[in-house]
Amino acid sequence: MHELISSKTNEKIKTAVRIRDSAKARREEGLFFAEGARLCTDAANSTQVKYLFFTETASKKYNEEIYFLEAKCEEAFQISGGAAEKLSDTFSPQGIFCVCKTLDKKYNIDIIYNKHKLIALENIQDR
Repeated sequence: MHELISSKTNEKIKTAVRIRDSAKARREEGLFFAEGARLCTDAANSTQVKYLFFTETASKKYNEEIYFLEAKCEEAFQISGGAAEKLSDTFSPQGIFCVCKTLDKKYNIDIIYNKHKLIALENIQDR
């Protein structure tokens, strides 16, 4: 079952916006923000979903995806249009948002010496 959030100033909404907007907050809390049915579903297939937010319209249009995401998340919230606008970072939002735990996949030097393939990225920035 899910809780209803109608206020843009709800603490869960504020947390999600902070995670969305701040690379420092993402690193410190080990969380990331995803928006849209496909991105949220892909994230849920790879990691743990802490919070799921969805609008009533999205629950009708993306019923299967939300059913799947609700089963995978710690907490689910139906949100108002105003709260969705606060969370949205896209021009045409689908009304589905989630906050997920980042994966801790650090490679050690033994893996490199054992000739596993790795790719090194340089000058990559998080907005």
